[in-house]
Amino acid sequence: MHIRVRLFHWGSLESGIVYQGLQRDGIPLTSHVFAGSESNVRWLLKSVADDPPAVLIADNVVPALLAGRYLQKGGIPTIGILRSDDAFYHAVIERFVSGTPEDRLTAVVCVSEFLTEVVQSKSIDALEVVHIPSGTPIPDRTAAAPTDILKLIYVGRLVQEQKRIIETTHALHRVVSELPNTSATLFGDGPDHDDVKKLLASMSSPVELAGRLDSDGLHERLLQSHVIVLLSDYEGTPTAVMEAMACGVVPVCLRIRSGIPELVTHNETGLLVDDRGDGFVNTIRRLQTEAGLWQRLSANARKRVEEGFSFERSAGKWECLLRKLSARSHRTGRITIPSRLKLATPHPAFAQEDKRAAGVLEESLGRLRRAISRARMFGGRLKRNLFNRTR
Repeated sequence: MHIRVRLFHWGSLESGIVYQGLQRDGIPLTSHVFAGSESNVRWLLKSVADDPPAVLIADNVVPALLAGRYLQKGGIPTIGILRSDDAFYHAVIERFVSGTPEDRLTAVVCVSEFLTEVVQSKSIDALEVVHIPSGTPIPDRTAAAPTDILKLIYVGRLVQEQKRIIETTHALHRVVSELPNTSATLFGDGPDHDDVKKLLASMSSPVELAGRLDSDGLHERLLQSHVIVLLSDYEGTPTAVMEAMACGVVPVCLRIRSGIPELVTHNETGLLVDDRGDGFVNTIRRLQTEAGLWQRLSANARKRVEEGFSFERSAGKWECLLRKLSARSHRTGRITIPSRLKLATPHPAFAQEDKRAAGVLEESLGRLRRAISRARMFGGRLKRNLFNRTR
């Protein structure tokens, strides 16, 4: 199976984590800086026209989703991936799952059972819907049981939207302030990093803000920890929680509808909380005081990931899907790129990745508005000049 990557990016290509990973693994790629949607789609179509793929994995990349209608006309199946329970991915469902037939994907991979059920409820017969979690490696070692200090960690983006990083920081501060023999560390980076730093400083908090780690460094820190905390408003199937559970780190997560219920069965593979306040603090207290609780949850957490969320298991499901779609592929050997692209209707949730050029009507109206504005300014100056002359 031959893999080629078309990589859209903002800013510096070489500094991107995805680019670095692809280079390390020797996977060939061609890149393009995000521009207007027509330009993005045209570049993608031209880049595969000479040697069309058997299957295109559009993932969650808007230009690739928009290009799907032209690829499918050439007999190339397209796959989208739903990674979270948020407005962006529900917009993907609206436009490319249950939208106009020419824009519909051939298959959708959902990382959680909840998202799978949402897509299946659309009852689109021709659509292939598969539940495949992102997957995680299973290390040889596991975290050791706490002896003196119960070590809590957060791993992920430092962002208020979705992750509720400010409330999470407050929750960790309460734990280390109220419960003796606990520590907490925040790993990651993001747009709200400075706000978190200021908050910790204002509280003189012992919670550590440790920055971002590479995969090897993160793996070692997980093995030195005891509890991973995730108090998000919504998720897909969170990779950080899977990685931690594979290391035997016990998850304590907010009870949400997507992803978490598959990983964390309360009192079996981790602990679920209903708030970021007293309920969370009392749950951490249980792990400190209830004999044998951490050890039982740790063993069960690792077993859950081994049996259902390993890289090998996810890769096997992906291989089955790709072989199935490849067998159904009826490539014509030609991708037609019209002089004027017709793309799916814009959606507000795609605003960052879907920049449309103004149409002829919009451009004409814009010119008219600018002309009227200039005429008013000229009229105002003329009026003032005439008034001054008659004084």
